[in-house]
Amino acid sequence: MENLTSESTKTFKLCTSQWLIGLVPVLIVFALVFWTYYVYVFLLCLQVLNHHLVIGSVYLAGYHIVLLLFLISYLVCIFTDPGSIPVWYTYQAGEETMERKGKNGGRRYCAKCQKPKPDRCHHCRICERCILKMDHHCPWVNNCVGFANYKPFVLFLGYTMLLGGFVGTTMIPEIIKFDFRKLKSDQIQVLIVEVIAAVVFVGMMSFYGAHFRFVFDNVTTIEWYEKRGRKNHNDPLDNYDDLSDNDWSNPYDLGKFKNFKQVFGDSILLWAFPIPNSVGDGCQFPVVSLNNRFSNSSQESATAPILPRFQNPPENDNLPTTLPCTQDSEQSDFINVHIDHGYQISATRHNLGQ
Repeated sequence: MENLTSESTKTFKLCTSQWLIGLVPVLIVFALVFWTYYVYVFLLCLQVLNHHLVIGSVYLAGYHIVLLLFLISYLVCIFTDPGSIPVWYTYQAGEETMERKGKNGGRRYCAKCQKPKPDRCHHCRICERCILKMDHHCPWVNNCVGFANYKPFVLFLGYTMLLGGFVGTTMIPEIIKFDFRKLKSDQIQVLIVEVIAAVVFVGMMSFYGAHFRFVFDNVTTIEWYEKRGRKNHNDPLDNYDDLSDNDWSNPYDLGKFKNFKQVFGDSILLWAFPIPNSVGDGCQFPVVSLNNRFSNSSQESATAPILPRFQNPPENDNLPTTLPCTQDSEQSDFINVHIDHGYQISATRHNLGQ
C-alpha cells in the first residue's frame, strides 16, 4: 500500500508541474484545429453548399468523421497511462529475460525507481518513471508513448495524415476559382489552411509509415535507433548497419500478422478505433521459438546476432554460458543452447530417435 501511495503521489506531482508545462504544445495543436475548423467549415464548405448541395454535404460529413476519430485518438493518447512497472512485478525463479545489462550481464534494474526492469522497459527522465515497452516521449501528446497507448498513437498519426489529405484535396477545386489578383481575407485564410494541410499530410506520411513498419516488425523507436547505433557503442559487429533485416535476429518478431495483433488486438472490429487493447501485460512478451530459428535437420548448429539492446559484452567470463535444454513438442529432439560472451547464440539439435 505504501508503494501504491508513493506512485500515486509521484503521478500527481507530474500532473501539477511538468504535465502542465507540457500542455503548451497540446494547446497549440487544439488552437490550430479550431482555427482550421472555422476556415474549412464556415469559409469553404458553407460556400460550397450554396452551389452544390451534395458535394458540400459530402465534404462536411467526411471531414467531421475523420476529425472525430482524430480527436478521440489524440485525447486517448494524451490521457492513457503508457504503462508503469506494477508494484507486484519481480523476477520469477527460472524466468529468462531477453535483455541484460551491458557491463556484467545481470538482469536490468532501475536505480531511480528502485525496481527490476522488464524487457523493453526504459526510464523516462521527463516522466521520471519507467515506462513499459517505451517507444519515445512525445511532446505533442505531453505523454510517453508505451505499451498501453501505442495503438492510439499510431491511429492518431494515421488520422492526422488522413485529415490533412482530405482537407487539402477537397479545398483545391475551390481554390483554383480564386482571383489571385484580388484575394479577400477569407480566401487568404483558405490558402494558408491549404498549405498547412499539405505540410501535415506529407510530414505525417513519413511518421505514420515508419511506425506502421515498426508495428509489423515488432520493434520500438528505441530498439530501432539502437539497431542503427551499434557502430557508436564499440560493438564488435561493426558492419551491423550493412546487415539486412534477415541478418538481424529480433526475438520479438513473431511474423507480420501476429506482430500487428500484438499492438492492435485480436478483434478486427476494434482495429480502427483508439481502444487500448494490446495483447499482454507489458512486462513479458512472447519470443520466437528456438525451433523456428533453426532448421529441422537431425543435428546441426546455427548462429545469429542477438538483439542489439543487449549492448556491450560482459567484462568477465564467470557467467553461465549454457541454457537448459528445451524439448521440441512435435519431435523427439532436444536443443542445447550456448551463449558465446553475449554476442552470439548457438544451438545444436540432437535427435533421440522415434
